[in-house]
Amino acid sequence: MNNIFLFAFLLFTGFLFSGCASLEPEPHILRPVSKIYPADYQKTWRATMLALEDYPIETEDNEKGLLKTENIQTETIWKSPFERERGLIAAKYTLHIRLIKGKSKSKPMVKVRVLKKILEQKGFIEDPKRIPSDGLEEKAILYRILREINIEQAILNYHQRSS
Repeated sequence: MNNIFLFAFLLFTGFLFSGCASLEPEPHILRPVSKIYPADYQKTWRATMLALEDYPIETEDNEKGLLKTENIQTETIWKSPFERERGLIAAKYTLHIRLIKGKSKSKPMVKVRVLKKILEQKGFIEDPKRIPSDGLEEKAILYRILREINIEQAILNYHQRSS
């Protein structure tokens, strides 16, 4: 009797953990990707500027919390690991970043939204068409912002302990 329960448990566990993991990208999105950071606004703004240092900035408004890049040709700065050749004649994109101030339990918080607008033109005569993003570049930028905030905080903590 014990052997039957043991066999059933092992069989169930085997089915549970034998699922396949997929390396497929997430569904394509047309809306912004966002993250909330437990930091003050100026720290988050500096971290955002450092995270975007490789991108050509067109619009930068610290007071409104807006950043916009110039038109970027695809695959010049970021290349998605899942992209396949699509036979594009011309594709370009812009990043729109918005920082929104807030508070949670009297601690400053900042929500950062990143929207990637991709325009694709398949033919010479056709008008550009907006296509969805896979969201990977946006998530990478949000990760870089978090990393810059953590580095600045670690340096500040080190100087406070040294004093």
